[in-house]
Amino acid sequence: MNLPPPFSWLWSAWMAFSHALGMVMSKIILTILWVVGFGLYGIVLKVIGLFQKKPTNPHTY
Repeated sequence: MNLPPPFSWLWSAWMAFSHALGMVMSKIILTILWVVGFGLYGIVLKVIGLFQKKPTNPHTY
């Protein structure tokens, strides 16, 4: 970009800050989505009754 020196410094500082902010926010958003996604998946499987251990021979200990 062809900007005067004070503006070019401001622009480069803003770009560095926005890059760091984007990295942090993407980690936060992905973590929330992962926890919510697998949490809902686990709750649905619990309600449906999938992957529950069924007794192989209920007449013995």
